[in-house]
Amino acid sequence: MSTPKPPRTRAFIVYSHKDGKYLEELQAHLKLFERQAGLDFWDDTKIKPGVKRREEIRKAINSAKVAILLISRDFLASDFIAEKELMPLLEAAEQEGAIILPIIVRPCLFDYTDLAQFQAVNKPSSPLSEMSPGRRDRVWTKVAESVKDALNIRMSSPIFLEAQENLQEARNNGPEFYARDAYFTRPENPFWVDQRLPIYLLLDNSALMQTNEAALRSAVCFFSDHWASDPFNRGRVHISAITFSDQAEQIAWVPVSDFIIPTFNTGRLSALGAALRLVNESLEYDLVPHLLGQKLHYHPLVLLFLGSRPTDRWADEFRRLASLPPDKQCRVFAFALGPDADIDVLSQIAGTALFYMHDLTPERMRGLLELSDWK
Repeated sequence: MSTPKPPRTRAFIVYSHKDGKYLEELQAHLKLFERQAGLDFWDDTKIKPGVKRREEIRKAINSAKVAILLISRDFLASDFIAEKELMPLLEAAEQEGAIILPIIVRPCLFDYTDLAQFQAVNKPSSPLSEMSPGRRDRVWTKVAESVKDALNIRMSSPIFLEAQENLQEARNNGPEFYARDAYFTRPENPFWVDQRLPIYLLLDNSALMQTNEAALRSAVCFFSDHWASDPFNRGRVHISAITFSDQAEQIAWVPVSDFIIPTFNTGRLSALGAALRLVNESLEYDLVPHLLGQKLHYHPLVLLFLGSRPTDRWADEFRRLASLPPDKQCRVFAFALGPDADIDVLSQIAGTALFYMHDLTPERMRGLLELSDWK
């Protein structure tokens, strides 16, 4: 008589020890569900001294319903991972319905492996190593939620239960947008029940912008003060600034009433393409199609301030932005700051929604706000 197989009730994490920092980030995100709802996840840091290592790994794999793969070049290069961990996990996926959850942590040849048949949490072209800490946290949040759902974990927190009830009711209505940040999904937050407008501010920080920094700050203050002073806008507008020079960096989403112009760290280059890539990634991870029984939210608004000639390959990222499905398309307004701004680039990106800062009087700026308002 064959011995019955143990039930598959846990998550098993496969990783290269050279990617230990990503394991620690994942462990931190899973800890809440472990503490409050008994989620069982396992990795080799839980092996106690004196215990047979391979036997412990074998037992953990045999009880795994979800395999979380932290994929990098070292992960793919490991014979032990390939033979002792992946092989039985892939067999369990084929024969017993175990779930394979790949996360690309560093650039690698994922697309050339058998693992490419499984949908990765993030695209191979957007590994965690190239994301800001805040964006990595959003990916890890998505992973933790996927594991929770796959293991049928039920939370007992009153706030969580209320959110789940709202979400279940919404599934019976129609598709909408909502932001995946935990901040946005709290039921008591206005974004849960009201329409909202995400606004991206793309701010050129290249060296040529030094003489135009005062004009840039003045324009940004004008727009943010306008939205913050209107009670209708104040509860709906959320802003994320993306600064770009030698590289691009996204500042976390904040309500317009809390927005502060970021510090400018001037660099020699103008990485507009990297800034547009952050917008595209944010649209993918922060705003996703979902079912929410509320009115449609507003299309994201992008305000691009440029005072130089872009130094990276911006066109590919712009085409990616322009080819988004209708429910995610952005409205783009471009502003040329100073004589060094690349007008051809701005025209291609914004079309007729291109404005010259030296021509923008307060009256014209108020007229522009009428174009961008959505009441």
